[in-house]
Amino acid sequence: MRVSYTVLLCLLATPYLTFLCNGLQYTEYVEVEYNENGEGVAYPEYPTYPEYPDYQEYPDYPEETTRRPCASSTAKPTTTKPAPTTTTAAPTTTTAAPTTTKTTPKPTTTNPPAPTTTTVKPCEKTAKSDIMEVLDASNSIGETNWGHQTKFAADITQAFKIGPNDIQFGCLIFNNETTKIFDLKTYSDKTSLYNKIRSIAYPTNQGTFTYRALRKIREEGLFSPFYGGRPGASKIVIVMTDGKSSDRAKTISEAELLKKSGVTIIAVGIGSAVDTTELEAIATDPNKVFSAENFTLLDVIKKELVNFTCELAAKKFFDSMVQKLARSELLRIHGVASAPPCTSLKAPMMIFVVSNLDASSTLAKRACACQCKPKTTAAPSTTTPSRATTTLTPATTTRPTTTTTVQPCQKRAKSDIWFILDASSSIGSTNWAHQTKFAADITQAFTIGVLDILFGCLIFNYDVTKIFDLNTYLDKTSLYNTIRGIQYPTGQGTFTYKGFKKIREDGLFSAAYGGRATASKIVIVMTDGQSSDKAKTIEEAELLKKDGVVIIAVGIGNAVDSSELQGMASDSSKVFTAENYELLDVIKNKLVNFTCDKASGL
Repeated sequence: MRVSYTVLLCLLATPYLTFLCNGLQYTEYVEVEYNENGEGVAYPEYPTYPEYPDYQEYPDYPEETTRRPCASSTAKPTTTKPAPTTTTAAPTTTTAAPTTTKTTPKPTTTNPPAPTTTTVKPCEKTAKSDIMEVLDASNSIGETNWGHQTKFAADITQAFKIGPNDIQFGCLIFNNETTKIFDLKTYSDKTSLYNKIRSIAYPTNQGTFTYRALRKIREEGLFSPFYGGRPGASKIVIVMTDGKSSDRAKTISEAELLKKSGVTIIAVGIGSAVDTTELEAIATDPNKVFSAENFTLLDVIKKELVNFTCELAAKKFFDSMVQKLARSELLRIHGVASAPPCTSLKAPMMIFVVSNLDASSTLAKRACACQCKPKTTAAPSTTTPSRATTTLTPATTTRPTTTTTVQPCQKRAKSDIWFILDASSSIGSTNWAHQTKFAADITQAFTIGVLDILFGCLIFNYDVTKIFDLNTYLDKTSLYNTIRGIQYPTGQGTFTYKGFKKIREDGLFSAAYGGRATASKIVIVMTDGQSSDKAKTIEEAELLKKDGVVIIAVGIGNAVDSSELQGMASDSSKVFTAENYELLDVIKNKLVNFTCDKASGL
């Protein structure tokens, strides 16, 4: 009878043991594993993300292949132990016998990488871009999320080719204050760049003053050559935040000013506290807004953000090359086509099909750094064979460069002319040299002297500095050398109105500074962006014009405000623009001729 009870007990216990065994094997399946970075990651069987109902990170696992058989069914207990002891020890055998558990290992293909270790496909497009990462370091972030954010930012950099001829990164962090971590020119290799971003210490300051970071980029000219910015590179800002800014109006205003200066802004919002409307206003347009439900899910958008930035950088680089050719007076774009790869390049590039203005044959030359022989397109049979070796710069044609000779003013003129040169931080030392050479070259077109033309010069940024008066230099050589020798200051701001105000209030057209009562009075103001106070600038310009001063406004680059230039100038015919500082030379003769006419009273 005892045997019967024992058998009955075993029969009743079997379903329970089977259930317990299956439960143990499931528990074992979700135990913590470690990724390649040493981070503990738990893999649930079917992870889902609330914001992505159709998203399934891992494939369905076939039950028969992924669940290991219960240990009690494959390993019989020893006969020396009583049956009851074997029954209760079976679960222990399941978890404590590693040799048994590895008889049917889980397929390696069923364990995808954890979200924090997603590998991003590298950007393989030809791109030249300066990218500033702006990271939210407000007190709402916390140490853990700060680690997620810096890893996200660091991972992005690894998708690009880093270097002075490719992609460059700079970095700022913000809370109540803004701290520049490094400039565009600081790191030229991936490893140093990655390690620096990952090692940024989390500050403890409060506030989300996003606008201060955007303002710092603009006012300090962090995209300028002084900090590693390159004239031919696209300018991109990637700003990350987990909440509303402390001053929404100022944030949007500063973002607009950056965008008007040619910067593309990508906004990344993290968490449920962000203001979507503000993000869209910060970004260049709504399709440049990315969002993650929380910091741990930043990795979900990493690949998309990298691909988008890659496409954007490549497109802007390509567009800049097209515009550079299109602006040339030597070349005229006819079209763009695919080309067989240049033999000295690994990746296919694009070719520009152009034509000489003084020739009928069409040439094609690869727009790349390597030296490829110019390709000839189908040309009429009457074309001479020598055209096959013609380069893009025929000896008979002179492309306008900074060495263009200015035609001298032949008219009898008596005029007092003041230069007002923009010395704001957005200029940079390279463009400053272009600007001072442009101004100095203009003086060489005129007869200098007390009976002819006199020049004075001011420079401005936050303050105004008078370089010399009208009666300081009475010969061309001294005048030219002084203007060319003006040192580039490092002051911030574009307070154009202070230049006008100094001329008016200090009476710089008066006899005390060399002014002559019978001479015409002209101001040539040069700037590469919007003034820091548009209303005051136009107001001060109006006061000067009422005193009989003719104002000529010269705008350089795509960040200038056309309406402000026209508001400064005596009329719209006295506004001159150049696409960039390198192309100032294109308008030099026009400006000289115009000034010559005004100085002579025409």
